[in-house]
Parts: sequence; structure tokens; C-alpha cells
Amino acid sequence: MTIYSVKIVDCNEAEIKLGDEVKFGVDDSPAVIVEISDPDGDYDDELERSVEIPPVVTVRFSDGLTEQAGTSNITRPTWGDYPDGPAEMIYQCEDLEKI
Repeated sequence: MTIYSVKIVDCNEAEIKLGDEVKFGVDDSPAVIVEISDPDGDYDDELERSVEIPPVVTVRFSDGLTEQAGTSNITRPTWGDYPDGPAEMIYQCEDLEKI
């Protein structure tokens, strides 16, 4: 079993973590990251292959409302990662910008 770390980055590829203040989408009001789910995987019976489930980032605005933003895997594997895969998985959330 491969053990790797997970890194979440914003639209500018700056690392974001729980408690960070961010801008969400086109809204200029700040929000705070309150939850980041773990990446997961599943088997798609229709496709007959495994599929990746990337992390979801939850933010809370000052009025108490929460929103979720999806991420996409931008990890760039190299030959040095063979055969176990990369040691760090990088997911980008293009809807968030770190303040």
C-alpha cells in the first residue's frame, strides 16, 4: 500500500488548509475553510474500471452559510514515481483564492 500526502491548492496554486481565509468564486466577501474531505476511489460498474473521487472543500461565510467547492487532480507523475506512484497528490480548487 502506497502512503502519500495530499496537498490542496487554490486557483493560483498557493496551498490552502483548514482555517485559511479565501475568496469563493466571483464573490469578494471572505470565507473560511471549515472542512476538506479526503480523496477516495470507487469502482464504476458501467465503465468497468476504478474512478477517483477528489476532495471537496467546504467554506463558511461570515453570515454562517456554507458552500462546497470541488477539486481536480493536477499531480504530475514522473518516471521517478514508478512503480508506487507520486509521494504527494496535488488537488486544485479553481473556485477558491487564498487571501
